[in-house]
Order: sequence, then structure tokens, then C-alpha cells
Amino acid sequence: MELDNFGEILNVKIMALKYRLLLYSFLIIILIEALGSIASNEKLFDYAYLGFILCFVYFIMGFITTKQVDLKAGALNSVILGTFDVLVGWIISHQINTFYTNAPTRQFDFINYFFAGYTGVIFATFFGCLGSAFAYYKFKRNTSMKVDEKSIYKL
Repeated sequence: MELDNFGEILNVKIMALKYRLLLYSFLIIILIEALGSIASNEKLFDYAYLGFILCFVYFIMGFITTKQVDLKAGALNSVILGTFDVLVGWIISHQINTFYTNAPTRQFDFINYFFAGYTGVIFATFFGCLGSAFAYYKFKRNTSMKVDEKSIYKL
């Protein structure tokens, strides 16, 4: 493999649209987690309130992915995004040492982390699929009735 071709592979412009949208989603989640963790330490608000913003991000990314690609990609990206948020988002928030109002009363062990993570993935999937369903209903459900230019030339 030549070096020029390798550089083209790393170019984001030639990456498939669904992967670009997933990459942008990852960057948005990292940004929200990092800035939210820092802000919760500075302003002393409960970090758990950022969950509403993240649910909005899941909905919007499911909507955009379904509108631009298809329903399957929108739903799958929602599951991947939720898993990414649970794994990487928690690492970021724990490294920054976020502020929780009820932090001294929390006793986390493996079982609690597992169920909290599972719940996070379920919420991400739910809101992402809700956005996907909305986009599908709004834009994609009647696409089989539209006339394609290539089908005209086959006649």
C-alpha cells in the first residue's frame, strides 16, 4: 500500500455517511461529558441532570442518521452511541471527578455499575430509536412510491 492511498483512507470525506455521523456523535458525547463534568465541579450542580441533554442528543442523532441513511443505521447507531456513552462517558466523568449531590450515600460495586450501564444503553436506544421512528415516519415511509430516475431508463 502506497503512502498516498493510506492518507486517502484516513480522510473523513471518503468515509461512509453512517460512520461519519457516528464519529460526530462520539465527539459530541465526549464534549458534553467533559464540559458537563467540569461545570458540575465548578458550579456544584448534580451531574445527573446532564442526562436530559444526552437523551436529546440520542434522539437527534437517531433522527439525522435515519433521515440521511436508513432506519437500520439509525437504530444501530443509537445502540452503539449508548454503549460508547456508558463506557467512555463514565471514564471521562470519573477522571474529572464530577459532583453529585448524593455522592456520599452511593455505594457502587460491579452489580450497580452493570445495571446502571444497562439502563444507560436502554435509554440511549429508546431515545435514538424514537428519533429514528420519527424521521422514518416523516421522510422515508413513502419512498417506495417515488419514481427513481434509473427505473425510468429501464423501461
